[in-house]
Amino acid sequence: MIDLLAADLNRAIKPHDYGKHEAREATLLAKVPPGPPEVLDSPAIIIDKYGVVLLWYLPGALDVERQRIMMDASSLVKDALQNSCISDTGSWRTDPKLFHSRANGIRGCVNMSPAWYQQGHSGAPEVGAMLKAKNAKKGGREWLEKMGETNALLAGAISVMHPELYVVGREVMLTVARKART
Repeated sequence: MIDLLAADLNRAIKPHDYGKHEAREATLLAKVPPGPPEVLDSPAIIIDKYGVVLLWYLPGALDVERQRIMMDASSLVKDALQNSCISDTGSWRTDPKLFHSRANGIRGCVNMSPAWYQQGHSGAPEVGAMLKAKNAKKGGREWLEKMGETNALLAGAISVMHPELYVVGREVMLTVARKART
């Protein structure tokens, strides 16, 4: 258990509070200080003082063969991943220093989640740019096909760990699929 209330941390983080801003991060750490560091070497669930799950740590949940499948699929979008690593954007998501050097050249951040860019906007969700038919040569659709079984396994895990999130995510996927057919 971590002696903090997840709701306090949520209130402390402002909309559009992303990127690398040392002064802002120092302010957040002062408001919601971390507990003593712990080394996790076995499966664990980290909760706040009211039982809100903050982290599921499941080492070995994806076996070596599953990890190989994921790395092979990632190679299909290698160019897009490499092009995403830009250190001067201020975003932690694309800072090349934050990616492990032993990643076989496959490092970066390409978001293929449905409706990611539409968060906070109205209208029906759409498929992300990497998955649109006009961008078929960028590898996104092939990546999605190769990741199908892995995505199903992860969806199964989410359905157990966070059923409400699973239901909402499934509804978005069904909406995107219906829209893609029209």
